[in-house]
Amino acid sequence: MQKSKLALVLTIVAILCLAFGGSALAASGYLDITISDNNGAYDDFGYTGCQSSYILDATGIEFFNTGCLNNDDGFDIILNFECDEEPYSVELDGNYSLPVKVWAQDKPYGTAGAQGAWYTAQPTVPGGPGFTAQSTITLKVEDLQIDSKYKYITEVVVGDKNQDLRVINPCEADEYCIEMTIDGTCEDLVLKDYFEIKSAPAAEGLVHLAITPATTPAGDCVRCYTVTGRLLNCAEEPVLNWPLSAYLNGTDVTPPSGAVTDANGNFSFNIRGEWEPGEYTVKVVADGPCEDASATVPLTIEKKFATNMEIYVESADGVEDELRYNKCNDVQFCLFDDCDWDATVTAPTTIYFTATQERPGQDPIVAGHFYEVCPEIVDCGCEYDSIINGQCTHWDRNYGQINSMVINPDDSCVNVQMVPLVEGEITITATIKIGNREITQSKTVTSFAPGEVMMDLFPLATDDQGNVRAGWPIVAAVALDRTAGANYKVSFTINGEEVLVSDQLLDGYTGPDYIPPMDYDEFVAAFGVAAFECEGDYEAIYPYCTDKWYFMLYPCEDLRGDFEVEVTVDSVGTASADFFTNNKGVDIPLNFVTPVELTRELAPDSWQTFSTPKLLAARCEETPQYGKVYELLWPLAEEMLDGGPFMYDELELFVLGYENGAWRVVMPDEEVQPLAGYYVRTPQREKGDWNMRKVPFQIEYVFARATTPTLSMPYTVTYPPLPADAANLAPFYWNSVGVGVDDTKASDDPMTMQSDTAAQALGALIKNKDSIMVWNPGEKLANVNDQFTSLALGGNATPNTSVDPWATVYNGDVYWVFSSGILGPNINTTNVGLDMIEWIGGNYKPIAQPPYWPAPLN
Repeated sequence: MQKSKLALVLTIVAILCLAFGGSALAASGYLDITISDNNGAYDDFGYTGCQSSYILDATGIEFFNTGCLNNDDGFDIILNFECDEEPYSVELDGNYSLPVKVWAQDKPYGTAGAQGAWYTAQPTVPGGPGFTAQSTITLKVEDLQIDSKYKYITEVVVGDKNQDLRVINPCEADEYCIEMTIDGTCEDLVLKDYFEIKSAPAAEGLVHLAITPATTPAGDCVRCYTVTGRLLNCAEEPVLNWPLSAYLNGTDVTPPSGAVTDANGNFSFNIRGEWEPGEYTVKVVADGPCEDASATVPLTIEKKFATNMEIYVESADGVEDELRYNKCNDVQFCLFDDCDWDATVTAPTTIYFTATQERPGQDPIVAGHFYEVCPEIVDCGCEYDSIINGQCTHWDRNYGQINSMVINPDDSCVNVQMVPLVEGEITITATIKIGNREITQSKTVTSFAPGEVMMDLFPLATDDQGNVRAGWPIVAAVALDRTAGANYKVSFTINGEEVLVSDQLLDGYTGPDYIPPMDYDEFVAAFGVAAFECEGDYEAIYPYCTDKWYFMLYPCEDLRGDFEVEVTVDSVGTASADFFTNNKGVDIPLNFVTPVELTRELAPDSWQTFSTPKLLAARCEETPQYGKVYELLWPLAEEMLDGGPFMYDELELFVLGYENGAWRVVMPDEEVQPLAGYYVRTPQREKGDWNMRKVPFQIEYVFARATTPTLSMPYTVTYPPLPADAANLAPFYWNSVGVGVDDTKASDDPMTMQSDTAAQALGALIKNKDSIMVWNPGEKLANVNDQFTSLALGGNATPNTSVDPWATVYNGDVYWVFSSGILGPNINTTNVGLDMIEWIGGNYKPIAQPPYWPAPLN
């Protein structure tokens, strides 16, 4: 039975408790059911298979007294989903509470001026896990406690839009009804309403999807295909007149006139468009109120036979329509049809290709060689040595020079690599014969070689003003505007004079404990490059396929003043650079300065003293270490080799040190240690030069440089305590020491008079000691300091000149220090450390990781 606009008035099944005029009137009313599918708008119908929201509104109730509901036991609301014997087993989404609202008023329904109020309860809906689907459910409503002044029930509502009855609709499309019984104590109120469940798509309801080619007009580039299938609901019944959408690889191709199912749920429509050959997926979608139905079908659009050809070029460094001279550049030959889509051949067919360059008034010349593509090759495609030998190589085979390739059916392109033999414009021509038709295509592109050189300089050793210390290496970063087309020769000059150079240190050790030597002799000894003093290699190699490379320059120690460095890269060009510092926006040129950072004069033919505040740079050893005694005293050694006294096998000097209460002989090949005080017996001047016999020897200090913070730390020496002597005296000893201080007094002669106070220089010895005594042996033993003979430092010192802690001490001087060892070992330290340098450039990275570097992240 079809539902009308007004709800059906039902007969009552109980007798009213109240009698009017001696006769009983039946309770009556209207039941109105509204349904919302998938949280959409409420309507008087639902869709198959949907989990829907139901609201049941019993209104217009007459002759139903509140006494039937207003009791301690409450009442039941029974919902029967199988009225009129329509099969409807309800699947409930429970267990949850549901609002039931009852309107009670003081006058019968329809009486003017009636007053009333809503009374609400929250009965529990049965259901949830383990609940068996059934056609009837009962809501138990607790005591509403309706005010006694309200005698009449006129409306009962089950559920609302915020908390409604959730029901899973049946899969069969049909007309259904719900019978609601309000089970009162004195009578029951029975109401019924009819509603329709319409057919809607099931998730798997789109079936029998197929696509068939349609006729494409000759010469027309528009493709046309027919899509067919059927749409069903969850009972596998047809879904009628339902709109559809179609997609080709995600692009909407639904016909402009639309696509819809017919009276049997079937559909058939055409999709049209200009689509190139390839593999596609056609997807048809039916949007449902609760779930969408969809299905896909593959579509292969086959290639036509070729009528055109195109040539694509990409340089070795990734620039389209350019070539790089003497490098492997990518060239691709592709076939197309009249629609400019990928095309193919009917059988394996050969493509022939050439590369030529036009010359005015002459025949064209061969401008490039072609090769098969080398797989998995880096750094410009093929190794340079393989190219100049006429082939590319790979681990699995050799890829020789070619002038043609075979293209197979279903393929549209072939890839090759081309190595230009010349610079300038090159014409690449390709020819293929398909059937009786010959297709020829040409493309003119330009072959570029590097044409510009750029350079930046990074000196490794500078003074406090940034001036470059001669003799120490300079890193030159040389860049080209394009990657190198060959192994270019590179040379450098400083102020027009050639300078020694090496192109890399990859075979040498530059790890965290590496000690950089000072001059080129030391570098070439360490890294196997032949050279003698300021002679050696004046050329290096700029590697093929690189656009930036770092070189190490070795300026001679005697360079001074301003300078300009110029680099020449053969076949490319030159560049120059110099050093500037910037002061308030003004560029100030920097100069070469001496590498010597401290000097000392030693009188001939006498005992003299010397020390060093820092470790010295090595000069002549095969393995980079720190400077040796004979290196520092080389002016004396030269004199001895000419016949002076105190020779040992014509090589050794007589040098003494005094440590821990004893003299010792210092070997000439020992490193000169900071804080150690040395005594040397200087030779006579050369016998034949009587006028020079009293001229002092001058020794020059070139301090080492550190490559890690650990190596740059100030130097420390520990003097262990001595045992008590036989007379049971307190342990004590003298030590011959030097100092290592910063030149805080800014002397007028910073090369010889680097000074600080005794307290500052010897502070580590003073701390926690009763006192120490310092004795200055005087200037006759080469000490610069002649201001004091002795002084006392520490807790027992008294304020007078002889104990003045502000007395001046000098780098290079030697002092006798007396210190008690009662409180434990004596520790002495310098106040200065080695200056840090950093390698610049990727090809100078250390091959061992310094320990202070953080661990890499995983």
